[in-house]
Amino acid sequence: MRVAAATNLFRIVQEALNNIEKHARATEARISLLEEDKLLRLEIADNGRSFSPTHAATAQKNGSLGLVSMRERAEMLGGTFEIDAQHGNGTRVRAAVPTQQKGKPQPECNVDRQLEELSAAIKLTQPSEANRGLAR
Repeated sequence: MRVAAATNLFRIVQEALNNIEKHARATEARISLLEEDKLLRLEIADNGRSFSPTHAATAQKNGSLGLVSMRERAEMLGGTFEIDAQHGNGTRVRAAVPTQQKGKPQPECNVDRQLEELSAAIKLTQPSEANRGLAR
């Protein structure tokens, strides 16, 4: 995996988990990272209270840049970003980025190590086995 991709996906995970901790009141959070069809597919899902799309738009106008920065990071890598949020039914944040960027080769890095470091660094307010583990 490219260093730029790993770093930006790491930051997307970090921001999503921060949002879960601050807002979702979730008891479970799952992270998955899969490589298929020359794409890295990242999903962060929780079982929290979620939010409405209008709330996200209002937060963005009021200077909350978390969702905006996640989208920009994915798009900067030539990928896509989407949020599936249904009030009261949890949230799924998804990013898909190409495994190879056009142009010169990029140095490789260890995504598993970065995800392990992230899971150790971020603690949810209501820890459980599901919150501490990473589903891949």
